[in-house]
This record gives sequence, structure tokens and C-alpha cells, in this order.
Amino acid sequence: MLSRSTHIKNVKVTNCGLSANVQIGDTNYIDGSFEAISVQHDYKALYGDPELFEKYPFFSEPLAIPIIYENITFTKLDKKPTIHVDHLQVTGVASSAVLAVGNISHTRMSSKLFNIRRLADQEDKNPYSNPKGG
Repeated sequence: MLSRSTHIKNVKVTNCGLSANVQIGDTNYIDGSFEAISVQHDYKALYGDPELFEKYPFFSEPLAIPIIYENITFTKLDKKPTIHVDHLQVTGVASSAVLAVGNISHTRMSSKLFNIRRLADQEDKNPYSNPKGG
């Protein structure tokens, strides 16, 4: 675990999305995930069965975690053992994101969103749908 201390007088978070995390204090490991199906209709009537994750293999596929082949080196110099912040104001924390105040050793986050658009019959509105060129 890292050895720096963080001191904040005031934290204000206006909006925290689904599966988002506001973590205050030191953490060893954060593993967050978010999965959602978004269905948009261009008509007002809602009917039919809800969408299920099992219908889409996208949700059961493992995450594509890239392999880093390059050597990563960095130099860290902590001139002071503490970080002092008077006021932290955050407008929003997105889905499956983390706002962390403190030390974190390991973080793994994932987000899978599948968008479905259900449109009414567009044949009359789309000039390219008429093969006779009307």
C-alpha cells in the first residue's frame, strides 16, 4: 500500500452513476463492473418481453484486457508525505467509474453497454427503400 496521506476538508459529488463508486480512504483493491441493455423506441407503445442478458453473447464474452509488451518505468518523488485539498467538487461520476480519495493499490473496472434501436416502419420515409426509384 502507498504511504501518502490525503487530507480533504470538503467533498461534494452532485451525481453518481450506476455501479459508480465514491471511495474515501485507503483501499487495497477495487473491482467494479457495469452491464446494461438500452432499448430505444421511436413510438410510444411499450410491449413485449424485457431484454435479457442471456440473449446476447456480448455479455458472456471475457473482457479484452490488452497485454502491455513495453517496459514501463517511472520515478516517483514524494516531497511531502501528505496531500492537502480544501474543497473537491465533482459534477458526476460515470457508470462503473471510481472517484477515489486516498491510496489504491489495484483497480479493475469494466463497462458493457448494448444499445438497441427499435424503429417503426421507415419505408415511406426512406427514399432508398423503394427499388423502383419512386
